[in-house]
Amino acid sequence: MKYNDWLEEWLASCVKPLMKDRTFIKYSWIAREKIIPLLGDYEMKDLEASVLQRFVSGLIEQHAAGTVRGIMTVLKASLKAAVRMNLIEHQYTDCIDGPKVEEKAVECFSKEEQKKIEEYVIQRTRKSKLIGILICLYTGIRIGELFALEWKDVDLKVGTLSISKSCHDGWGEGGYHKIIEPPKTKTSKRLIPILKQLLPYMNRLRKDSTGSYVIYGQEKPISVRSYTQTVISQLKISIEEAEKNSCDW
Repeated sequence: MKYNDWLEEWLASCVKPLMKDRTFIKYSWIAREKIIPLLGDYEMKDLEASVLQRFVSGLIEQHAAGTVRGIMTVLKASLKAAVRMNLIEHQYTDCIDGPKVEEKAVECFSKEEQKKIEEYVIQRTRKSKLIGILICLYTGIRIGELFALEWKDVDLKVGTLSISKSCHDGWGEGGYHKIIEPPKTKTSKRLIPILKQLLPYMNRLRKDSTGSYVIYGQEKPISVRSYTQTVISQLKISIEEAEKNSCDW
């Protein structure tokens, strides 16, 4: 059996029904764009350690370490599944060396920076997109969780947010659409108290809202990526404006 035939079968029978749509889409793209063009014509039994190492070494010369690691994940998972299915006796992905990935240090806002951001957003509280920044700052929820948050998940009387799902971008069938999925882990499902400082802005947002989602677009849906870019640009502007005003004094 050729490797390209097994990859297609593995994607259809092992990945699509058992993993999230986002994972299936990602693995399918990696398999068809990065693996099949170079290894697809190999017979499964011929995918020995030397062949796989040359493949990975070539990837390292062309791609970032994180990208290569992602391709290796698909390579390993598909060949280990082939062993379980008795299609091959051995797989050699544990014998190959991949690139080293250096973890980036996590940077947090200082108290002064957060205060500048809050003041900037509060001055523009009629914009629901910006209030989303406050919600994230005060509750610690992720962007995907913010976009999946519906008003039925919010209890403004008690003052809580119920986090039970996440959102990511999807394209197809004529345009953009939200893909709502359960969070990755059980511990991601949680009930978060709404700080009293945030409640007035949440109440105002609820009053002005015309849809079921807390964060919405006036004319069309907002993609998660677009919102993330908006947040980053607005945060930069807020800090720059605050620093400029402090210098004027």
